[in-house]
Formats: sequence, structure tokens, C-alpha cells
Amino acid sequence: MEKIPDDVKFEETYDQFLFHPEDIPYDGFDKVPEVFTNFRKKCEKYCAIRFSVERPQPLSENNLVDVVTQIPTLKDLGLEEFEKDSRTAFPFKGGEQQALNRVQEYFWETKKLAYYKKTRNGLVGKDYSSKLSACLANGSISARTIYWEIKRFEKEIKKNQDTYWLIFELIWRDYFKYVSLKHGNKIFLQGGILDNDYDWKTSEEAKKSG
Repeated sequence: MEKIPDDVKFEETYDQFLFHPEDIPYDGFDKVPEVFTNFRKKCEKYCAIRFSVERPQPLSENNLVDVVTQIPTLKDLGLEEFEKDSRTAFPFKGGEQQALNRVQEYFWETKKLAYYKKTRNGLVGKDYSSKLSACLANGSISARTIYWEIKRFEKEIKKNQDTYWLIFELIWRDYFKYVSLKHGNKIFLQGGILDNDYDWKTSEEAKKSG
């Protein structure tokens, strides 16, 4: 691997959340409430969404760094190759540009964002929901980028409960992240964050029918 030249500088930005950790109206993650509605209402009232970081401009020909990046195959990573299931309604493709393409399609070409709340629970078909969850999860796009694109859509096309509902879902995503920061590994334990002692029951008949 070639050494990165000393004059190459990196600019870092914290982009995991819709509401930046420095902006939420709580003095520490341990103060985040256990009820989503309380979190949502307080953050919506007191938090301003920061603007997205502008994409860097391409370097001039004189400043280009001659570094060739070879993307490893699944085999290189010790994994088996696989074939995509032909039945998939929305074949996933990674990367920022693919995520932006999906925003362009769902928001501006089909304008399905204007019906999001009504259709979001549909199971088959790419236009029932935004299909941006995987892109958000792997960092291909930020919640803030989606938020500001929604606001532009509301200004230029339509603002209704459906457009707000995608923002609502982004706030849910933030809440779960903050709850995980507050409670750590407890979110994976049987008793959960409330330390409940559940009386689990099993049914042998249900197992057989399954």
C-alpha cells in the first residue's frame, strides 16, 4: 500500500445522527428519556438540524495523488461468492452515489415521498418506502442529507404528513442510537433496559406447527 503524502489533509465531521450529540437538550446521554415521544418533542423544540457538509471539489490535475485502490473481492476477504436472488424487489447497491440516486428517484422522479406514511409498511416493491435504511446504516448517506432534501421537497413540491413522517422515522433512528449509548449492552440482554424479569412460556404445539 502506498504511503499517503504528508501534504494530504483530512477533514473529519461527526455525521452519525440527525440531532448532533452536542445539540441535544440533555446533559449527558444518561439523561436521555426512556420514552420516545418525550425525546422527540424536546429535540424538535430545542434542536436545530445542522447543515450537511459540502462535498469536496475534485483536485486539479496538478494536485492529483497517484494512488490506485484495489477493491477486494469476497474471496479475498475469506467469504464465498453468491448470486443475487432474482425475486428481490430492490437489489441493493452500496456507495454514496447509489444512495443519492435513490433519493433522486424516490423524491424527485416518482415523488413517492408525498405518500410515504400511507405506503411505508408495504412489503414488496421498491416504491413503498424510501429504501434508505441500509444506506444510512453503512454510512453511504447521512440523516442530515436526507432531512434537508425532504425540506427542499416540502418547499418545491408538497409538504404534508407523509413528508414529515420520513423525518419522524429519522428521529426514531436517532433515539435508538442514543438509548444504546445510554444503556450499552443492556439493550441486548433478556431483561432489556428496564431489567424486566419476563416469564417466558413455550408451546410444543406451536413449535411443531412452525
